[in-house]
Formats: sequence, C-alpha cells, structure tokens
Amino acid sequence: MSFELSRPQAVAVREFVPGNKLYANGGSYRAGRFHFPVTGQRQRVDTYVADLETGFITSPGQPVPGYGAGAPVQIEALRIADVDLAYLSPIRDEENERFQMPVTVLGMAARLRRGGDAYVCGQTAIHHVLGQGLRLVNVGPADRVRASTPGYPVCTVCGAARSPYASDRELKDFDGWHRKECGRGIDWIALTAEVVADVLRFQGLADQREAANLGEALRLDAAQVLEMEPDDVQTLPVPCANSTFDLYVYDPMPGGSGLLSDARSLG
Repeated sequence: MSFELSRPQAVAVREFVPGNKLYANGGSYRAGRFHFPVTGQRQRVDTYVADLETGFITSPGQPVPGYGAGAPVQIEALRIADVDLAYLSPIRDEENERFQMPVTVLGMAARLRRGGDAYVCGQTAIHHVLGQGLRLVNVGPADRVRASTPGYPVCTVCGAARSPYASDRELKDFDGWHRKECGRGIDWIALTAEVVADVLRFQGLADQREAANLGEALRLDAAQVLEMEPDDVQTLPVPCANSTFDLYVYDPMPGGSGLLSDARSLG
C-alpha cells in the first residue's frame, strides 16, 4: 500500500522519529528510512552543545552562561527529512489508546520576526510575536535524555533507522551491516527543524519548572475553554543568559492557524 502522510516540520520533528508509532489507514507504522538530500555519502551534520539538565543548547564555541552545574554534551544533528514508514501491525478494536513516545525538544530563537504586540501580566512581560524563527532540536526520547544517552540510531549514509529501544543485539547487527554496505557504522543523532511560527513569548520566568508548568497550563486551558486540541499549540522553554527562562507557546501550522489570537486571552 502506498499513501502519503504529511506533517508540518514542527510536528514531524516530534513524531517522525525512530521508536515512535504512527497510525494511518488502519495500521501502525514506524520510521524506517530517511530520504536525505545526498545519497551514497555521509550527510553533512550540524553540531550542538547542550546542557541536558537545563535545556540550554548552542553551537560549539559559544558560551553556556549561568549553567555551570550540568555537564554540557556535544551532539550531532540532521534536519528532519521525508521518511519511509515501515508497517508494524493492524489497529485492533481492543486498542483504546495510541502510543506516542515522549521526546525532549530543545530550541533556540532566531532574530527573524515580523513584529507583534507587547503586554504585561503582573511582573511577566508577554509578547505576541508574528513570524518568529525557531530552531527545534529533538535530542532523543525523554527518558534516555534524562539518563544522558541522547540521540537516535541512524545511518547517516543511507538514512536507515532503528528504534533507540532496540536490543543490543539488534543494534549491533544493524551497525555491522551498515559498516559493510555503507562504509560507516550508525550514528546517534538529533533531528532538527527550522520553523517560522506565531508565538506567545513569556519572558523572565524563574526556572525551567515554572516555564514548563505555565506552558502545560496554557495548553490545557486552551483545550478546555477554547475547545482546541492539546497539540494545536506547542511549548518551548528556552534558558536565557541571566539564568531565567523564556517560554514560547507557538502555533505549529505553517502560516499560522490564528489559534494564538484566541489563546492570548488565557495569559
């Protein structure tokens, strides 16, 4: 069976990843092979330095100010690409819930933006920004990132992928086959997406917990009060140089769906 399953990049970088399940046409699927721009040679990777404890991420050579407690790690990354889905099983009637793998998405805000409006709520500055550039970096499954083992096992030559939860034997065989056929073993990489989105930016939050709790509260309020789906808006806590956090609540749809104009009233 051949069909197309499309997602915006901001959603694909969370869902079209090794280890996750996708559901379509009565079946469940997994990410099998990425279609990288160049075939037959290793892809050009980007390198990031990330503090997995605080969520601070930057390019190599850049300082990680105010976050000396953690041990920054270096991780290679490739931009999310079209992917072939491998069939797993039919969807059965007794399956009442769908599996979605929790992932850790870090991010950086670009200087690109198209203006917007500014508000103050108590001591918190809030900006409704139009066309904010964001770089999203999916560094791996949430539990593996907490254990300081980020990344997804991918052949950066042919694009084949396996679940990060595959057995040691399966990953060893997968690595050995690609060393023989592709001339290189597998890499544990992050996946990135460059998006331009309308955002609500909450500035100067005290810590990561406050930013995450505020983001989830806004998503739940939007679902209950405005009858949105919880995934209609996404959240991105971003550490700042002064040890505070900014929270970006963004619309993942290209061009914007207009939902943030309604969600703004919940702030």
